[in-house]
Amino acid sequence: MESLLAQLDREFEVVICDNMSTDGSQKILKEYNEKGLIHLVRKKSSRGIGRQVALKNSRGKYIISGLDMDDTFRPIIKELIRFYHDKAEGNVLSGAGEATLIAPRNTLLRLGGWNNLQFRENWELCRRAAMQDLYRWTIFPIVHTRNEHHERRLRLNRLIYRYIRYRENIRVGHKVFDEYEKVGISQKIVYYTAKLSSFFTERYTTSFRFSSIDKKYFIDSREYWPKILDHSQGEYLYRMLLKG
Repeated sequence: MESLLAQLDREFEVVICDNMSTDGSQKILKEYNEKGLIHLVRKKSSRGIGRQVALKNSRGKYIISGLDMDDTFRPIIKELIRFYHDKAEGNVLSGAGEATLIAPRNTLLRLGGWNNLQFRENWELCRRAAMQDLYRWTIFPIVHTRNEHHERRLRLNRLIYRYIRYRENIRVGHKVFDEYEKVGISQKIVYYTAKLSSFFTERYTTSFRFSSIDKKYFIDSREYWPKILDHSQGEYLYRMLLKG
């Protein structure tokens, strides 16, 4: 939160949907809310519904979504916004693959916003935008540090994460395994369990072929990267994401 608030002024509003957290986050968010720094909404929700709740409680003409609260951010949000207005105005712009999205609020509402998904909620929205030629992506390394999610290394947590990821991939029609991925027996068991359970949930599949990092949607943003960024690391990220 501090890495974001330190670079935002009164032109911005920060809307947070708290998924009825019980880990101490609620107390911290309430303090920010009482100071008038954020607009806090509490609702039990999936990731997709949480983003949709935040969207509907927002007032600004533009939305920046996907700034995960377990990451920290470089002070370059305004450079990213300047790039958006110069090069991607009116589109749903993905910051790196599908993590951070920028789009006009009205465009998101017209597209229907986010669906009830716990994984691939951004990807599925971007696909709908691409179907109307309103999707673009770039590489803009705003994230300084990421949460490595060490808790997923625990056996039970790993199984739960896989199950959710597999099920949501099936629900949106995204491939579950990489082409050359070696799939073990435990993964297959989780996959078939997820596939079975997906029949009892809403599907968001379509025949439209879509990749969130398809080069035809790409816009180069390197000229907007500020000097504070280590360009050697940035260039490495750039090459890796565009590889192939």
